[in-house]
Amino acid sequence: MRKNAMLIQHHFNSLFTGLLFLVLVLGLISFVLVFLVPSGLAIHVCSAQGTCEVNSTPVAQQWGRQPAIQDMEEVFNRTGTNRLGAEGPTLPQIRKGYPMNQARYVSPYVPCILLKAIAYTESTGWKQFNADYGQHGWTVINHNDSTCDIGIMQVNSATASSAVFDGRRLASEYPYNIGAGAWVLLDDWEHTGHHVGENNPQVVEDWYFAVWAYHYGTGLSWRGNPNNSKFPWPRDPWLCGQGSQDRTKWPYQELIWGCAANPPSHQGTSFWQAQPLTLPPRDSITNPPPTHIDAPQPSLVQCGPPAGRAQGLSALCPAYSKWRLRVRIGSLDIRWSYSHQHQYASCR
Repeated sequence: MRKNAMLIQHHFNSLFTGLLFLVLVLGLISFVLVFLVPSGLAIHVCSAQGTCEVNSTPVAQQWGRQPAIQDMEEVFNRTGTNRLGAEGPTLPQIRKGYPMNQARYVSPYVPCILLKAIAYTESTGWKQFNADYGQHGWTVINHNDSTCDIGIMQVNSATASSAVFDGRRLASEYPYNIGAGAWVLLDDWEHTGHHVGENNPQVVEDWYFAVWAYHYGTGLSWRGNPNNSKFPWPRDPWLCGQGSQDRTKWPYQELIWGCAANPPSHQGTSFWQAQPLTLPPRDSITNPPPTHIDAPQPSLVQCGPPAGRAQGLSALCPAYSKWRLRVRIGSLDIRWSYSHQHQYASCR
């Protein structure tokens, strides 16, 4: 009898423990739903509107933390100098030199200032997620007629499919998204069929046609021609959204040039160092554009690590040190990262 009573007590204790655990789990889930996920906000799957798939897979908005400005700046600099590694897609080699029958393939490189200015133009404030810096929100996704644009670089879903990007990483990982944007710009450099100066990727002004193509496509249509009457002339430089200017009055490439020279700021700190760029003369851009124009002067040279230096030219690029620490305890995965900008390294 005593043995049966003890057995019953044991089963009761086990049942009580199981019920208590279930209550705790349900309470935790309720806390997450009430306090961590905004009310009335659901994951938006683009394909529900029939407008957004990457490699035939619907792209859903991802819940993530909007990174700090300094973290993104460091990623832009590593991306431009092909040091993103597994954090981004593999970047393609591009040709350097003109005429094109004398060009040679070189390691991928995109001037950091272009990536930063394009990202700010595409998603004001360098936003991968709809949230303040350090806060959480859903991925920035904007819908077009038949596609959608994803994340900080607003990578188009159709382009992402042709490039075989990972749609989920585009939406959830800002380094991957920045790397994808760089891939698109490198592809535009290769396939517009239009060139500036000596077709040197380290000369920022030589990217004029590639930047044009980033928004309007490699066909360089009349929609983006600086002589199009929808862009009033004369026009002042674009001030990167600072003031009351209407951005539709400038072609896309002039938006990027204007942002490079007029960096916006957040809480008194500029997103980047002002870098004035020179536009080609309007009368040199015909319709359709010529296959080659002279490099406008003066031209800005940006470069990366010593292996990518341009001979006889000087410019400034930030130098960084970075370390990471990762600890796994059972199913718990803890990561720390640190980066520090030492100085501006000369390309000479």
